[in-house]
Amino acid sequence: MKFVLSAVSGLTLSLSSIALGSIDRPLSQTDTVSYRNLTTAQYDSRLNQYKNLGYRPIDVEIMGGSSKRYGLVMRKNTRRRGWIIKTSLTNAAFSTEWKKNKDAGYRLIDQETYTVGSTRYYAGIWLKDGVKTWASHRNLTSSEFSEKFSTYKSQGLLPIDIEAYKVGQSLRYSCIWVQNTQNKGWALRRGMTSAEFSQEFRSRSDQGYKVYDFNSYRNGANQSYAAIWIKDRTRTAVRRDMNSTSFRNYWAEYRDKGFRIEDLEVYRTKNGLRYAGVWVEDKSYRFNWRPRADVKAALASYQANNPAMGQTIAIAHRGQIKYLEGFGWADQDGSKESHGTTVYRLASISKAVTGTLGFILRDKNQMVIDQGIDNLLPGLPSQHNYNTMDLLSNRSMVRHYLDTNDPVESAGQVSSAWDATKLFMNDSLVSGNYNYSTHAYTIFAAAIEEATGKSYCSQLRTYLTTAHSLSSLSCENRSATKTDRSNIYTPGLNKINTPDNLSWKYAGGGLEASAYDLVRWGMKLDQNRIMSNASLQEMTTPPDTASSFAYGWDVGSHDGYNFFARSGGQIGARSYIRVYPAEDLVIVHLRNTSGNGNAQRQMTTAVANEILP
Repeated sequence: MKFVLSAVSGLTLSLSSIALGSIDRPLSQTDTVSYRNLTTAQYDSRLNQYKNLGYRPIDVEIMGGSSKRYGLVMRKNTRRRGWIIKTSLTNAAFSTEWKKNKDAGYRLIDQETYTVGSTRYYAGIWLKDGVKTWASHRNLTSSEFSEKFSTYKSQGLLPIDIEAYKVGQSLRYSCIWVQNTQNKGWALRRGMTSAEFSQEFRSRSDQGYKVYDFNSYRNGANQSYAAIWIKDRTRTAVRRDMNSTSFRNYWAEYRDKGFRIEDLEVYRTKNGLRYAGVWVEDKSYRFNWRPRADVKAALASYQANNPAMGQTIAIAHRGQIKYLEGFGWADQDGSKESHGTTVYRLASISKAVTGTLGFILRDKNQMVIDQGIDNLLPGLPSQHNYNTMDLLSNRSMVRHYLDTNDPVESAGQVSSAWDATKLFMNDSLVSGNYNYSTHAYTIFAAAIEEATGKSYCSQLRTYLTTAHSLSSLSCENRSATKTDRSNIYTPGLNKINTPDNLSWKYAGGGLEASAYDLVRWGMKLDQNRIMSNASLQEMTTPPDTASSFAYGWDVGSHDGYNFFARSGGQIGARSYIRVYPAEDLVIVHLRNTSGNGNAQRQMTTAVANEILP
């Protein structure tokens, strides 16, 4: 695998100028989606889905052969430009489409060639953006390509798309040129070996050139490479010759670092299909974030003494996600790395989520939570004589786990929170004014189900997951496929193949989510986008002095900074979220390995101290 951050080999080379508007690569465009290995039906579905959401295609890859597969990159169409994409055109049909679209004011920005059986097909993306001077050709021999290259260079055009492919036993080229109006440097080279590409890349990178378009192709027994560079200040990352898993890992890594993919390539090699990508930074505030190095140092110190198979940290400050990074493995055997959207068990962070859901339901008049529990669950035994809100604040005195033989721990899948409540509801309450209890949250979930007539998990989806676009937040169901879900590991880093069933305690310790979604949840709470500030203040204020635990949240401070937080630990999880409301700071740390909660909290404080003034 080859890695390159930012930078040319072969038959032709040119330096000229570039019109940034003509190359269709905005400096900031966060709304980008990409897919690969799509069937025709999947491709059509994704294309229409994002077309309806206001996106436009910027790159299409099609692998022919016996089973056609598509790669697709789409970008939010912020300027509402007209576009056309066609993917199954014969040579004659492409010519007709090309002329029709050109006459209507569209220019070609991407073209693709592939073969199904003995038939060669062509695909193209056209954009209507007011650029009038451009040209494109396909099926050029090497000498024809060189001739066109010289002609268009002399006319002040630059190449923006290059592809090489075999027609029979002969190598052919396609290329798109566009008017070059800003006198920026550019370069193109084709026919490079892997070593030549690496060398040229380093050389061009040192001169400030960034890869704009990349192509790899078989040339006899050899693998060859072609690329177009521009001289540009944008931070760019390029990777090539990746297998499917490696591509997935790097795609996630660059997304977390604030890059978007602009060019996706899929090609055949002697070792099978390989992938390449060109990523462009559009969230420079992540790389340039002042505390970045100190935060990484604090994380490294923690990791050295508290190893985990995989973990992710997310930090949001002043309304932006400033830091998002995964470490280690989400699935070691499958070579899947941890990243920002890796889904972990939340353990007792679930209590804070349930507290939030309870206040949402109250504010939406879906549930009265300040009343005696017997009004909501009359089937409870008489000893349950507390207020419903006491369940959220751990003042109900409902018991926690038994030291031995707790029936909840051997329970299988339960169909409702009320069925789970039956496992322990006949036990006596404990004495005192405060008792931490996962079981109390199961009773609260039963109250939600009784009051609303819908399951706890359904209400979670409606009022948090869907309403606030927190797509990974859900009740854990390991029988349901979730691509980014992490495996769970023991502290000795041995994979656990049979995780315990959490269905009896979804509300108190059975949820899962990614660090990306949790930090956004914290941001939305802090910005009063989930509930009013009055409700947030109530939810994060302890009802008495018996404990610093409020309604699903711990409340604390250090060095004069106040925060609300929630930690959790269980098999295959050590989780933590902390929100500093006055400083607009949210820190989330999730692991797929259990560990020391105090060490995690101390690390969070160390990280916060590097950020807070």
